[in-house]
Amino acid sequence: MGSRSSQAFRSILLGALFSLFAPPLCAQTRSLDLSKTANMGPQESFDGDSSEVPGADREDGFNALPKGNTTLRGVPFRLLDPSHNDGRSFVVLKGSRKPDFPDAVSIPAGPTKAGFLYFLQTCRWGGTGPDVTVAEYDVVYADGAVEIVPLRVGMELTNFFGADDTKVNFLGWWHKYKRIEMGVGIFPWKNPRPEEPIQSILFKSRGRMPVPILLAITASERELALAEDSPKPEKESRTDTTGWFPYTPSDASIKGTALDMSPLLDAPAGKHGKVKA
Repeated sequence: MGSRSSQAFRSILLGALFSLFAPPLCAQTRSLDLSKTANMGPQESFDGDSSEVPGADREDGFNALPKGNTTLRGVPFRLLDPSHNDGRSFVVLKGSRKPDFPDAVSIPAGPTKAGFLYFLQTCRWGGTGPDVTVAEYDVVYADGAVEIVPLRVGMELTNFFGADDTKVNFLGWWHKYKRIEMGVGIFPWKNPRPEEPIQSILFKSRGRMPVPILLAITASERELALAEDSPKPEKESRTDTTGWFPYTPSDASIKGTALDMSPLLDAPAGKHGKVKA
């Protein structure tokens, strides 16, 4: 084998080995600009002077949100800094509790090609079931076609207070103030037309009780791996069994002793039917 053939063979072999063992290339992502559509900031109150959440500063959670470029569960987002955007950092739409907010806002997107969109979002006054569409994203493509993405509380959307994972929405940021837990979710959406550029995204409310809130959108050429660990601490209940000892009941009757619980029963047993969960 000649020297040129040997060099070519080595190049092919090294290329094959590199493709097998090299780390995967990072997906190209882009943060959509919400600066012109943002209409509210953390210093403004949803509740006015009401005391809907006793003993808690209701806006403390929004003040604690990260600002600028941040990564939540493996997804990069760019959250607006209200101090650099006239006090506005997120988009709020109307709901029955807040009818003065806009019905919809149009968010410019490009044109942007994306295999996936990641929405950082939440709502106030959830109040509806997972079978009720309360808002939607209308993804408008460059060719004029529109793909409608429904948002339902308990599915694609969660309430700000008591937020947690759902089947399709993942808790991205969690905060606790006193006894009140707050959070915002990440909703990944797979684009059925990844080769067609996205021109804009219309964020639209159905005007029901929930007030939809959008904080950021990240477009990615391919699916991003969401971290399995939730930012919400695990709740554990532990019992100290130091000094415990096993008790083996005897064959003797316990009737009349401290272990006899029959007086607690609404006699006769079974009069209300079978035991039910």
